Amino acid sequence: MEIGVINNRFEILPEAEWNLPEAQPYPYFLGFIDLNIVYEKDYRKDLEDWVNGGD
Repeated sequence: MEIGVINNRFEILPEAEWNLPEAQPYPYFLGFIDLNIVYEKDYRKDLEDWVNGGD
């Protein structure tokens, strides 16, 4: 899974976490995949105000 932009409107930000125990009774993998989808209007346009403590 890769970071990507769909239709110049949505940004996909996948995060994967894999836990592989050393001693396993049978072969299995345990993992979590979170898909964060950011819509274009969710980006902050007031970055300098936000960094300087504004709302």
